Amino acid sequence: MTLTVQATSTYFDNNDVIKSLFTGLMEKGYNPLIMQAKRNFISIFDKNNSMDILLDQLTSGSISTTEEETASEYLRRFVADREQRARRGSKVAGDIFFSLNEEGILYVLITEVISLDKTKKPNTRYRLEIGYLGDDSHTCPLDDFRKSVTEILSNQLQSTKWEPFLQPNSKFNELQKSEKTKFVTADAFSSKDIEFAEWLEDQAVRQVAIDIKSAGGGMLVEELGKNLEAGELKRITDRLIKTNLIVREYAIICQKTSKQISRVQSLEAIKEADKLGFTCTCGKSYSEENIKELFRPTSDLKKMLDKSYWVTARLVSVLRRLGVPDNCILLNLEEGPNEIDAALHVDGMFFMVELKDDEFAMGHAYRYGSRISIYKPDCAIIVSTKGVSPDVKEHFKRADQEADIVYVENLNEIDNAFRLLVENARRKRASEIISFLGPVTIPLSQILSIRIGVNLSTSS
Repeated sequence: MTLTVQATSTYFDNNDVIKSLFTGLMEKGYNPLIMQAKRNFISIFDKNNSMDILLDQLTSGSISTTEEETASEYLRRFVADREQRARRGSKVAGDIFFSLNEEGILYVLITEVISLDKTKKPNTRYRLEIGYLGDDSHTCPLDDFRKSVTEILSNQLQSTKWEPFLQPNSKFNELQKSEKTKFVTADAFSSKDIEFAEWLEDQAVRQVAIDIKSAGGGMLVEELGKNLEAGELKRITDRLIKTNLIVREYAIICQKTSKQISRVQSLEAIKEADKLGFTCTCGKSYSEENIKELFRPTSDLKKMLDKSYWVTARLVSVLRRLGVPDNCILLNLEEGPNEIDAALHVDGMFFMVELKDDEFAMGHAYRYGSRISIYKPDCAIIVSTKGVSPDVKEHFKRADQEADIVYVENLNEIDNAFRLLVENARRKRASEIISFLGPVTIPLSQILSIRIGVNLSTSS
């Protein structure tokens, strides 16, 4: 199972809407699990459900103990309990639900938001967050849940403007607004960039590409891939040509002077030159001279290899597949020893990533350790195409950095490494969501105190 956490939020102004929201959801088949658990728990102590009334005394103290109540009255008091908790400064009110297909959990969280208007008068609004926790291989039922909530709010004359909700992270937000480092978000990377990066991940392919780029104006085939078999070299160059990373050309070299007299992109062009009467200064036709095949790098290849752009694109590819939004991926495309390569915001956690198209050695470790101390990420991740020096690992052990440090020493490991990191962040977020609701489920000590007539509370 791969956990996904999806959430969206909107605002409303009237707390009376809360009652209608829970009632409406129950009518649509969404049963609030905490409410149901609380009711079942209370029935254990009083088969006539009069414990519901005792519970009301604990939360509001406003209903007579002789009053018979219906399920709707219980719901009213349950919601009142949560409203009171919100007014007392509690972070959230809400409940959880099984999705209608019972493949995941839906939740509702309601937070009281107080702000000051222009006259410094407090203004109270309520932020409604709804979300889904479950296996990402299942169909997410959040759209249907949102439609139901929207309909209920609309019936209460409340307009909705849903926006994707992400648990904020102040450290990431500060970096996002930083004037010092000009970050770009991952949407700067096209699908073509991603395709190029995945192809260049193959070390043999990358070495051929680097050799061709380093030659500047072009590299003769006879000088290329000397450690590769002819068939393998052809496979690599054909693929690089197909993806428009290199261009095949033919150099025409004078046999007498050994100087290049022209360059064309096809053998047919040489035949056409013969027909048109083109000749070398030595008097021979082009086809009579030495014809040598060569490869020239395109602007796309130069872009991908400069500043290890392809490694950054590979990271973006992984994160997109894991469902991390582009605007939660900050990337630094400028070279500099003291800057962050990538900053990630994953379900409320801040990850700092170092990308190295080489071995990560001690010289890099000191600078990276300094950045960890400055930015204080939840997790620091080192991605290196040629491994991490053992001295580096020993150094960070001794340094006892506050952040967890994860090493990705081979790009074959990058998918699995980031999948685990993202899953851990989502599990933490899911646990936080459930914990927000957990403390308000059963006021056990108070209920038992009333039931047996002895105060069991530790508070005076």
